[in-house]
Amino acid sequence: MPNSSLKQTVTTRRAAAAKASGLNDGQISQLTKRKRANFITQIYQGVAVSFFVLMLVIPTVYQTARGGILLFLLWGALIFYAKIKKLYLTKAVLFWLFLTVLTSLASVLIGLINGTPGALNVVSVFVIWPIVYVFLIGLVGHPASLTPFLRAIVVGSIMAAAMGILLVTDSLFGFGLGLNELFQLQGAIVGLYDGVIEYRLFNMTTVLYSFIFLLATLQIPSHISIFEGRWRIAIWVALGLSVIVLLISGRRAFWLIAFLSPLLISGLARMGRVPVRSFSTYLKVTAIGILLLLSVLPYLGINLLLVFDDFKEGFDFSGQGQESSSIRSAQFWILINAWLENPIFGRGHGASAVEMIRDPDRPWAYELSYVALLFQTGLMGMMVYASAVLWIFAKGVSIMKRQPNSAGFLLPVLAGLVGFLIINATNPYLQKFDYLWVIFLPVAIINVFMLKESR
Repeated sequence: MPNSSLKQTVTTRRAAAAKASGLNDGQISQLTKRKRANFITQIYQGVAVSFFVLMLVIPTVYQTARGGILLFLLWGALIFYAKIKKLYLTKAVLFWLFLTVLTSLASVLIGLINGTPGALNVVSVFVIWPIVYVFLIGLVGHPASLTPFLRAIVVGSIMAAAMGILLVTDSLFGFGLGLNELFQLQGAIVGLYDGVIEYRLFNMTTVLYSFIFLLATLQIPSHISIFEGRWRIAIWVALGLSVIVLLISGRRAFWLIAFLSPLLISGLARMGRVPVRSFSTYLKVTAIGILLLLSVLPYLGINLLLVFDDFKEGFDFSGQGQESSSIRSAQFWILINAWLENPIFGRGHGASAVEMIRDPDRPWAYELSYVALLFQTGLMGMMVYASAVLWIFAKGVSIMKRQPNSAGFLLPVLAGLVGFLIINATNPYLQKFDYLWVIFLPVAIINVFMLKESR
């Protein structure tokens, strides 16, 4: 049977079935359009979630290919906006976008006037990408539409942690899988030196974020959680893998987040009046961590005392500790002294302190990202950026108080944001598109719950 005849037959049968159910031709047409729109929406959301998983698992690489996907998402968003002629954005979100982007443009202008080397280079991070994120946030009109993205964090953390475990085991035990070479684009480094493992992948940031995110989800009561059933099992798997890879990596940031996470999660829950589960979850995670530690150490040859000494020296800013700590100590005072020359408006975005250049290709980038931001944007810039972040927490907490069901969405991402802001203090993660979602995912959730309140 020719294709045209087949399509006509199917259409005729569907129309007959619809008429048999009592629908007229107009209702049949509306039903068909609605089904087609739902199908297109599902495809678009699937592409968006897949793009998000790529950001979690393989950040900062394959920019051309991922740029194509992003253009597709933006093109789809334009079609959506043109059709419905509506943005699902609250005035508060638009206000903070306008204020922060205006502040960034002003700082870029100051940088251009002062001839800073990176004034134009940082426009994407401080101007373009925030607009893009908020533009995409405007597509979301209901909290349920964000559920797949929160679940994608669980999937992404499992994949990122599995990559780390495979890399370490292949390198140290000589399985011959060649994963070190395969993961080179992700900055793969691994080796055992005097009882301490040196291990790195770019997606370690996902594992660090997801540790506190996953821990927070386990504290949420079942009646408001979006992670129940098999997803709860997946969370325990992701948490176990994250603990393994973070233990063997010896990352100071992990130890710090691990110690602080119960206080951070409980503090946010208390402020938002969220009836969290008992502290038995923390005890279970601690027990799992100890068991994994005892199981892994004998095979990897890690000296726990040396790891602990390495952790302590990481916070020694006297200039007598590790090289990295000494560099950060010197960097702090150089940037502070440079800031004091222009304390109100700063030197301008993209500025660098000539006494210390950490990266010749990006002289404006420093590990101490907040001190560098103070030097570059001054007190005015820091006040605006800090106020925007504080608004996220204040609004998130107030929404959890008024809408208890929102805690299933907000508590994990707010806890994860706190943890990420802590590790960002000594690593400029938030100066890349792939990590800005940590800020804008809570904004998206806050936005939809504010819209829900206004209806």
